Amino acid sequence: MNYEQVIAMKVDPKEIKDSLNTIIGSDSFVEGSTNYETVEEAKAGYINSINNMAVIYGQGTYNIPNNPFKAFQLFELAAKYHHPAAVFNLAGCYKSGEGIEKNLEKAKQLYQQALDLDPRPEKKARIEAKITEIDKELAERPMNYEEAGTGQEAEAPRKQSNSSHESAASSTTHTFAVAAETSKSSLLSSAEAIPFASTHSKQPSEVVPDEQFLG
Repeated sequence: MNYEQVIAMKVDPKEIKDSLNTIIGSDSFVEGSTNYETVEEAKAGYINSINNMAVIYGQGTYNIPNNPFKAFQLFELAAKYHHPAAVFNLAGCYKSGEGIEKNLEKAKQLYQQALDLDPRPEKKARIEAKITEIDKELAERPMNYEEAGTGQEAEAPRKQSNSSHESAASSTTHTFAVAAETSKSSLLSSAEAIPFASTHSKQPSEVVPDEQFLG
């Protein structure tokens, strides 16, 4: 999938309307602002803008408070349509436990999917490095890590309300905002975003840097 194809990824707005309304909730956006235009593009069905909105929530940029859970939900929604950056970013969430319970097996699966979606040499090297990191961490994990017998980290039940997630996120040591300030390998401080769909007047430099990768 080339750059132009990624930018053009679009689905019927009706297909994602309910999901976006649930995730975004009552969050308000100033008309004409970058985040407003991103949301409008997302509501119009542009999968690329759903991924970029996730980055905005995760980084807490453009006057939007950082919200790990909403970032995860949006990455998950965009990844459902095989958006390569979203799949890569979703893998990073599972790898580091940002917005969702840490699950290395799930992260590895998603990184492998991202590799299939975007096999360019420069991307392949970075993705394979992530998989190597996961394999190393799995190998170092105690044999009795999961006494229940599955050997896999269970995905935590998702709370029903955004408010409870926001409260939990604020008390979590490794929230997106804290990670972005304290570690160069943090998740959302280097999340992969791709410039807006061609209907936008905003230039990529006004949005989120292109060609960045998750830590």
